[in-house]
Amino acid sequence: MVKSADGQFATVIPDGFTNELSRVQGGTINIQYLAVGPAHDGFATNINVVHEPSHGQTSIDTITGLEIAGIKRLEPQAHQFSQVQSLTVDGQPARAIDYLSLPDKKRLLHQYQVFVVKNGTIYTITYSALPTSYRDNLASVKQVTDGWHWLS
Repeated sequence: MVKSADGQFATVIPDGFTNELSRVQGGTINIQYLAVGPAHDGFATNINVVHEPSHGQTSIDTITGLEIAGIKRLEPQAHQFSQVQSLTVDGQPARAIDYLSLPDKKRLLHQYQVFVVKNGTIYTITYSALPTSYRDNLASVKQVTDGWHWLS
């Protein structure tokens, strides 16, 4: 079990992954959790968690719609969005999607994101892999969501 940088949750580091949170502390993105897995063709499969204020939004469906709209605005090349899936993260309603994106304009990634809100904060859990290795470690994100425990 590892505690998030903000101390609001703890979860597991999936099998075959390592805790790399200390490597990104103090960076421009407020990463709360980072697990890095196997590398394929120069890209390390990873799972990260970021958070942002919900600005009073409490409906997970509304939040999910806003998050997807934000992805499409910030990454206009993102495509092949799946249907939104329902799940829970330690008892909180959550939603998940997967899609293809080109975040660094160089390499196509297959991403799976889970959105969950707790105590006025939206947590986004992101699994990123090359499309050719996406299925190889997809179960690792389930280990993270199944092992998640809110600490406050």
